[in-house]
Amino acid sequence: MIHSPTPSPRRRSHHPILHSPTPPPATPQPARSPLPAGVPPPQRSPPLAHAPLPSPPSPAALSPSQSVPTIPRPAIPHPSSFKKPAYHVKKFYVVSRGQEVGIFYDWNEVGPRVHHVGSAVQRGYPTFEEALAVYTRDYKDGCLDPVPFENGPYWPQAPPAPSSSPVIQPQDDITPLISALSVEEAHGGPRRRR
Repeated sequence: MIHSPTPSPRRRSHHPILHSPTPPPATPQPARSPLPAGVPPPQRSPPLAHAPLPSPPSPAALSPSQSVPTIPRPAIPHPSSFKKPAYHVKKFYVVSRGQEVGIFYDWNEVGPRVHHVGSAVQRGYPTFEEALAVYTRDYKDGCLDPVPFENGPYWPQAPPAPSSSPVIQPQDDITPLISALSVEEAHGGPRRRR
C-alpha cells in the first residue's frame, strides 16, 4: 500500500473550547535601523547553565547557637586492612566507586554496593595480589569514591552520644559505689520525687 504525503482531512470540533480559530497572520515587523557609524553592536552574554550555589557560611560568621551542618564522610579502608583469604577465591573484585569501596571476594558482596550507583566502577581480578595492587594505586591517587545512599546500609553512622552515667573500667575501684548502693538499699531504696 502506498501512502500519500498529504494528510487526511480532520473533523473539526464544534465545541467552543476545543475549537479555536486560527490566529491571524503576523504583521511584518519594521526593519531595525542600522547603528550610527563607530558604535559597536551590543554584546550578548552567554546564558548561564545554572545559578551558582551559595557558599556555606563560615563558622566564624555564625552565632554560638548555630552550627555548620556536617555530613558524615564514608571511610575509605587503607590497603593494609585487606588480607588474603585462607580459602580459595575464584575472583577478587575491586570497587573504586560505589556505596562502599574496597576489595571483595564474591560478586554477591559487590552487587549491592554498585547497584543503582551512577558511573559505578568495579572490576574483577584473578589474584588477590593484582586486586590489591590496583586498589593501592587508586588509594594513593585519590581515585576511590564512596557514594553511599543517605541513610542506606552503607551510610556512615554518627558516633554515639556520650553517656551521662559514669563508665566503669575494669581497673576502677567500685567499693564506694557498692557501699552507696548498700546504704540506699538499707534506707528503702532511692527516694523518688513526687
